[in-house]
Amino acid sequence: MNNIYNQNLLQTAMRKSTFISISFILLSCISASAQTGSVRGTVTTSDGKPGEGVTILVKGLSKSGIADNDGVFTITGLKQGPYTLTLSLIGHKDFDKDVEIVGGQTTEVKIQLSLSENELGQVVVLSNKNAFKTNRLSSSLRLQSSILETPQNIHVIIGKLLSYQPILEIFECITI
Repeated sequence: MNNIYNQNLLQTAMRKSTFISISFILLSCISASAQTGSVRGTVTTSDGKPGEGVTILVKGLSKSGIADNDGVFTITGLKQGPYTLTLSLIGHKDFDKDVEIVGGQTTEVKIQLSLSENELGQVVVLSNKNAFKTNRLSSSLRLQSSILETPQNIHVIIGKLLSYQPILEIFECITI
């Protein structure tokens, strides 16, 4: 009888310790999640249109976001405290916005970007469509007349063209 009583006491004590352990773990998880928050914002351009594709960076962290087609963005998992958001969009001035994150809440912001006065530098594209063409004949042809007057199909291949071709032997670039 005494043995059964001891077993009941042991089981009751184990249930209490298990309950206390589980309660402690749950409270730790709840308090940890309550310390993080998020920021949600709407970005518009100077003409009032949604800031589609705006990049939002959280300074000092490796967190970022991109505004959707409606100019809306959300960044989650931020610990409680002050942060600076940097917003950038091509053709617009970068914008820094200070926000205060409160644990367990979503901070709402509205931002309007202004046009940048900076112009992109001039881009010049040069091309030589005849980079692989030569008007000189190879001395190995031993022609007495112009190549245009020769009644055969002759291709002159210069070394520059061969250097751009992934071939191992000269016969790989000759077609019949």
